[in-house]
Amino acid sequence: MEYLPKDFYPLDSIFNKNFCLQNNISNLIKEKISKQLILAVKNAHLNKINIGDLSALNVMINNQGTVKLIDVDSYAVPGIPHTDKLLEDIRDYFHGGHVCESADFFSLSVIVFNYFTYFHPF
Repeated sequence: MEYLPKDFYPLDSIFNKNFCLQNNISNLIKEKISKQLILAVKNAHLNKINIGDLSALNVMINNQGTVKLIDVDSYAVPGIPHTDKLLEDIRDYFHGGHVCESADFFSLSVIVFNYFTYFHPF
């Protein structure tokens, strides 16, 4: 596995308006990030993979909006279930709090909402 370049940082950095202003993270870059995250989740599901812990700490980005997913050892793949260990602020209790496709989209929605508005939705 190749190393992540040094210009990448955790996605949760762009939950902070000042960080975005200092690093020129515009809404266009955030849209680029959103599109990549949506595609990544859809592709994972097409391959029968549930991400589960899709938190802003497990997504790395750079100032150009390139996305890299990390901490993939907990993904649910055929024959190996997810551990159900994830951050409470992305856990989807509407679907029982367990990892599933809907829960991945819930987590995705929470983090995208947070970096566009600078607020957690709950």
